[in-house]
Amino acid sequence: MEADTAVCAAVAEQQQKEEMAKAQAEATLRVAEAERCVAEAQQQKRKEMVKAQATFELLQHKQKAAEAAAKAPALQKKLEGATFMPKFESPEANTNKQEGTQGAVIPKLNAKSKEFRPDLQDPSSAPLEVTLNKKYSEENCQPSLVHSPALGSNAYESQREATDHAPDDLNTVPTQPDGNSCTAPMGPPTSWRRWFLQTAEMVKPSTPSPRHESSSSSGSDEGTEYYPHIVFLQNKAKRENFCPRNLKQMHLVIDKIMMHSHLKYKGTLSMLECNIFPGLPQSYLDTEVNLFLLPFMDSETDDVLPRATPGSGPPFSLLPGYKGHPSFKSLIAKLRSQMMSMSRPQLSHTILTEKNWFHYAARIWDGVKKSSALSEYSRLLT
Repeated sequence: MEADTAVCAAVAEQQQKEEMAKAQAEATLRVAEAERCVAEAQQQKRKEMVKAQATFELLQHKQKAAEAAAKAPALQKKLEGATFMPKFESPEANTNKQEGTQGAVIPKLNAKSKEFRPDLQDPSSAPLEVTLNKKYSEENCQPSLVHSPALGSNAYESQREATDHAPDDLNTVPTQPDGNSCTAPMGPPTSWRRWFLQTAEMVKPSTPSPRHESSSSSGSDEGTEYYPHIVFLQNKAKRENFCPRNLKQMHLVIDKIMMHSHLKYKGTLSMLECNIFPGLPQSYLDTEVNLFLLPFMDSETDDVLPRATPGSGPPFSLLPGYKGHPSFKSLIAKLRSQMMSMSRPQLSHTILTEKNWFHYAARIWDGVKKSSALSEYSRLLT
């Protein structure tokens, strides 16, 4: 009996253990199922949050797009009103303007006159005979373009005589139609001056051949183009502008701006060859361009020093003060010498007389007025 009781107890205990294991396994499965459901719920919630956020951002973008579309007409009118376009005026239209700017093209960016329409039908507006002038007001920095009179006219001769007798006036340097020299003083705004040079080079007509050679020359010379020498002149230069480090930086900037231009902006003028910087070697400026600096003319009064009387002071008081650069007159003489010694392109195989040269200049001006590129550019601006 005791053995049967022990066997029954063992069987009951075994059944109890099996039931407990089965219950524990079921509990584990239920926990895993619950965790899976929770994970799925969280993932679904995250998806809904991402979708809601994307919908909210889309609504914001649509709202901003609608606001931008509503502001577009006003912005377009503002941009059209601020368009910067050149206007070539005749000398007669500027007779009552400020002194020294007769026959000038003065673009203005004020509120009264913001948009300009070019009038290229006026034969007196000579875009090829334009020198950049550093005349601008302190209020709006309006640059002015002063064009030279017609070559061979009385005004041109009087201007040339005035230039010969007044070396301090660098704004009246005449330009040559065969591309000899063109002086462009440095000064603000640089971006506008760069735009002017690039536009003038873009609409430049092809160079015609001299009339006395047009009948005898073959078609091999039709592709010959002549580009002028350009000199960047910075007047009113200060003492720090003559520092070699600043001078090198100016040369680098101009070289990067004009690197894609066909204008002869380097190799024809050098401040190092003028012995202005005796301590600098020729290899100091790797990218030397046609840049020349001129100080203030008022600095010439510093050279006039009172005479020292005996016993008035040390002998060093007789020496002029150090200004950091040579005198204005010596720099003008060196600039004039280098500009006059620039190489001139050979336009023909024979020597051009003054009469033939004048007729050739008139033909170039006729080509400018009849240029298809210039008329197309005028049409695009209007």
